[in-house]
Amino acid sequence: MARPPSHWDEVSNIVKKAKVYHLYGTLLCPEWDHSTQNTSYPPLIPLTRAWMYLWGGESENLISTLHYSTLVGVFWVVLREFRASWSALLMSLVLAGSLAWGGMNSLKDFTYLYYFFTAVCCFQLWTRTWQFEFLIVAGLALGGMNWVRVDGVFYTASTAAVIALHCLVNRKWWQVPVFGLIVSITTVPWTI
Repeated sequence: MARPPSHWDEVSNIVKKAKVYHLYGTLLCPEWDHSTQNTSYPPLIPLTRAWMYLWGGESENLISTLHYSTLVGVFWVVLREFRASWSALLMSLVLAGSLAWGGMNSLKDFTYLYYFFTAVCCFQLWTRTWQFEFLIVAGLALGGMNWVRVDGVFYTASTAAVIALHCLVNRKWWQVPVFGLIVSITTVPWTI
């Protein structure tokens, strides 16, 4: 599983910030000019790499492997609600194979997919059961997308708008502000 970082974002931003955090306890190196540190990038991926270094590990793919396993598990659980068990298992194995073949190349994109897919699956479960807990998890996952990629704010806003519209159409109007608050509270800390 372990491989040296090879993508430009990993080498120029993620690994550098992780090492700086490991050494200085902050994502910004006090010895470097701020213009070279790309402070507009969200901090989740560098922090997960830094946690690996702080725990004494060198395997940067551990967090992605956990996201991969959880994503396949969430996919299987959601599919069981809509399909037969054997069909859900077969589709989950196809997803697992396709993600293992090409999805682990970019830690940032894979983690982003993990949060978006979890949000969409929880939204689907919410529309089926109307259990508010699923909408809460969808809001947390949408907010988590903003911690992974800079363009996460656009996708979060558009997906949240669709979910809010769905709440209003189905006369669940009181859930719109609560959902918006959950997404905002999850998003705001790194953007301040």
